Amino acid sequence: MKDKLRVVELFAGVGGFRLGLEKSNYKIVWSNQWEPSTKKQHASLVYESRFGKQNHSTQLYSVKDLLAEIILCKQNKEHPINN
Repeated sequence: MKDKLRVVELFAGVGGFRLGLEKSNYKIVWSNQWEPSTKKQHASLVYESRFGKQNHSTQLYSVKDLLAEIILCKQNKEHPINN
């Protein structure tokens, strides 16, 4: 079996797209869900209850900050994103 392609999931919602990706040759290594119109992150709470909080963020990132976060995770060999 080939190694799974590692994917960053933006606008994760409740995780429906992730379910489809995981049935294919993809592994979600980091996800983000942020709802600007509400203080409570309802979709993110559903996502976390299905898939856990590890490597999931509810913060708003700029593209620059997001890329920096991913690069920092990749440089740390023990970070779960690399497993």
